[in-house]
Amino acid sequence: MEIIRFSLCAIAVSCFLITGCAEVEQSQTSVVVQDKLEVYLCDLTTSTDSAVTKQNMKKNITKLLRKLGPNTHYFVYPIGETVQSSLFTGYTGNDTDNATLYKANVQNYTRCIKAVENGFAGAQSKNTCIIDALQAAMDQVKYFKKDKQIDSVRLVVISDMMEACPVRGRWVNFEKVPFDSVGASWILEKWPEDHLFLKDNQLQEITVLYNTSTAVSQRELKQFWYEFFRKAGFTKEIYFPTDI
Repeated sequence: MEIIRFSLCAIAVSCFLITGCAEVEQSQTSVVVQDKLEVYLCDLTTSTDSAVTKQNMKKNITKLLRKLGPNTHYFVYPIGETVQSSLFTGYTGNDTDNATLYKANVQNYTRCIKAVENGFAGAQSKNTCIIDALQAAMDQVKYFKKDKQIDSVRLVVISDMMEACPVRGRWVNFEKVPFDSVGASWILEKWPEDHLFLKDNQLQEITVLYNTSTAVSQRELKQFWYEFFRKAGFTKEIYFPTDI
């Protein structure tokens, strides 16, 4: 009887171990690597058309691209007078070695910078419709995520952040000195409570990179955009770094 009992216990333990190993193996093989998405909004309007502005834009885009890790999709979206399609889209691949990663993507980086240069060359308007570009870019993000496993999204705006465009039927011009606080207040007051286009579970961070110095109050400009991002549904981290 003792021998039979021992045998039954041994069989039970063996079955448990085999089943456990099989479950671990199955869980390991079913792991899906989720990608990241970076969205760069570049101000290409002629209101900032200067050699310094163009150089700063190229420098900032280059820095952002070189810091990208593996499994990262990215697209560059223009800020202009009208809603446009993205200037460039790319993917870094899944190689985790930094040297291999950069070497594999250097051609893409060069093409991306060229696309930005061409965007400057084709700019026709001084009107800067940042809010329209933000909404259009987020529409593209939602469309992009339909057939991709995206873990997180980061939005980077490279601009002087001086909205100069009709917003919900009223002309607003942040390029005026002093700062158009009346127009800024009107946008925040009239923005519909249900128009939360920045409310996206994967959108983890918004970063604003000032591409050129302006004569208007940076404090008021920063305060407006911080409040607007919140008004449009974004509740996570917002950064205004001086460099990247």
